[in-house]
Amino acid sequence: MDFFENFLSFFAHWVLPWCVIILVHWFIIGKKELKTQSGITLGGWVFLGVSILSVLLFSANSLYTGLLSAEIGGLDIGPYIGFVVAGSLYYLLLRLTQPKPVR
Repeated sequence: MDFFENFLSFFAHWVLPWCVIILVHWFIIGKKELKTQSGITLGGWVFLGVSILSVLLFSANSLYTGLLSAEIGGLDIGPYIGFVVAGSLYYLLLRLTQPKPVR
């Protein structure tokens, strides 16, 4: 049972940041026709960085306790922080990198 709980905890650390990136992308870009880029795009890099930091800093389970999680009483707040940070960061980067429409 402990293994399954640890797996679900780890799963949440990457699912929530990915979900918010998809939502932000959908609300900002919408259904516009875009050429698909090859390789890892902006959303992929944000997802990767935030997920790794979320696990390293805020994970709390029987296998691993994050660096900051121990300081706040062993709470596993990584998925929630990852959700907020990934959404905010992706929104800002998307706004900065989107070309402005020509009038």
